[in-house]
Amino acid sequence: MLAELMLPDQVHNREEDWTIFFLHKGPDEGEPDGEAGLMYVLSLVNKKLDQSVKRYCNLNTVKHAN
Repeated sequence: MLAELMLPDQVHNREEDWTIFFLHKGPDEGEPDGEAGLMYVLSLVNKKLDQSVKRYCNLNTVKHAN
């Protein structure tokens, strides 16, 4: 399910697109106060048309989570 969130809807109709979403993070045992929090994820997708490859395009993606 997480992989589905990382790909924007209708990305095949655009040259590039991005998505931001948040994930709930449970208490971290490494943290002194054991706080729960949110983790944000930024997903960037770039499409390049190429007639020499299968399905005629290359999708490049970059994900950043913090």
